Amino acid sequence: MRDIDEHERRRVESMLTYEEDSAGGLMNVDQIAVRADLSLHSVLRYLRILDDMPDNTDKLMVVDDQGRYQGVLRIRHLLTGNTEQRVEDVMEDVFQVLPVELHSHEVARRFEEYDLVSAPVVDADNLLLGRITVDNVVDVIRGDGRVDRGGKGDRHRPQLSREVDRLLRLVHSQLGRLGLGQGLVVGGVGVPHLTPALVDVGDLQAEVRGELLVR
Repeated sequence: MRDIDEHERRRVESMLTYEEDSAGGLMNVDQIAVRADLSLHSVLRYLRILDDMPDNTDKLMVVDDQGRYQGVLRIRHLLTGNTEQRVEDVMEDVFQVLPVELHSHEVARRFEEYDLVSAPVVDADNLLLGRITVDNVVDVIRGDGRVDRGGKGDRHRPQLSREVDRLLRLVHSQLGRLGLGQGLVVGGVGVPHLTPALVDVGDLQAEVRGELLVR
């Protein structure tokens, strides 16, 4: 648990520092991650006990005990594979990852070029930090991703909305962390919908940072 907690702390703390126009600024932390040595039967059993799955979950992330990215397990392979097989037997270990510092326009280009639904985001040490889904890059693809941080009115709202959304996901991941300690899942699942207009971004960011320092 200590190693997992350290990984979670590092991931959440680092996300608060990423630029909005980078992969780190776009990513979610709602991915489901499994180990390569698990059987498909075990993974299916876990998924059945979940209340819900994150939107746009077309694949599960595969990691080692330290949270390092190893590949992806596509849902269709999970559902159609022999349940006695292990994740490592059907996973894709060559699926292209997104470096956390990658510019958002390059992220969008890759989503368009490879027709991606979701993609893992990793740091320089190949630690799985989160994932980006097609929903996260819609504004960038449409040309709405370049937001003037000093602007006013409607031009500022997309920036505010993304920042609040990202911080809410961080809070949920830090407080919930569903599945941690069970040896099965290293990611979290499910992000409740909260109204951005009711949240002060500065206060929320301060609370997240404070919780990290206390721990």
